Amino acid sequence: MAEEAFALSPISARAALPSEEDYAAISAAFMETSRGRWFLGEYAKRNRNADTRMVLDAVARIEDSLSAQRQAAAAAIRDEQLAQALGALRGAIEAAQASAKSALDGVSFEQNLAPVRKGVRVIREISWRLREIGNDGRICDIIDSQASAIEAGASQVSMDDAKAVLDAAFAALARRLSEFDPDKAATPAAEPAAPRSTGCGT
Repeated sequence: MAEEAFALSPISARAALPSEEDYAAISAAFMETSRGRWFLGEYAKRNRNADTRMVLDAVARIEDSLSAQRQAAAAAIRDEQLAQALGALRGAIEAAQASAKSALDGVSFEQNLAPVRKGVRVIREISWRLREIGNDGRICDIIDSQASAIEAGASQVSMDDAKAVLDAAFAALARRLSEFDPDKAATPAAEPAAPRSTGCGT
């Protein structure tokens, strides 16, 4: 019987796979002895444990994969939401900057410049009097040119300085926002303008 079972076993020379009848014959051969019965019981128990471990390992790998996918998806959603929020903030900042500059253009500096304009008129009157009494015309020309430079310079500096401070403030805010950009591709809303020189030549 044992020889017959061996001939039907997977380690025999036959290429064909064993059938259910073959397995039944092998099992019957092992069941004829107590040692064979012990072997079959132990083999079945160990195989059940191995199968359980394989299933648990496979489940653990699937859980790890799903967890990684969920984390990646959550990170992508956070990055997208952050990019959208930053875009909205940049749009609001640019609109606020444009509105502030527009309002600044409408501000009149005439009241603050009134004393300067009055002083310029006095200087020009002095120059005119000097011409009348026969002083050197070149000196009077220099006085007139300096009076014009003071008047134009005071008016221009007042507006330019205000715009430079405004641009610098918004540019600093845009740079701060760019630090939160995941792509690090933010650009300042506006570059700060360099204050114009106010020196008057003689």
